[in-house]
Amino acid sequence: MKVWKEAEKVWLERNNARRQAYHDALALWNEECAQAKVERKRAGWAKPKLGKLKSLIPKPVVDGAEGDEAEGDNDEDDERNSGNGLNEDNAGNNESDSMEE
Repeated sequence: MKVWKEAEKVWLERNNARRQAYHDALALWNEECAQAKVERKRAGWAKPKLGKLKSLIPKPVVDGAEGDEAEGDNDEDDERNSGNGLNEDNAGNNESDSMEE
């Protein structure tokens, strides 16, 4: 977990630095655009784009006693749901049941 937190800090710093560089370039472009508008000319270069930022690595899942209990709970939920009258065999027959009546 500590490794992930360190990686998250590096990720945030890298993306924030990239955003700051983009905003600096955008400010220069806006100044040039305003100057070009006054001179009735076109800007000399295209508007800068931020581009795709690096994505964060997925947060690790902690294995422990709580995870074992959660798996057991799923079995109980399946047993409760199996008695509701719907199963996989007749789940798609809703339309045919209404036509027979």
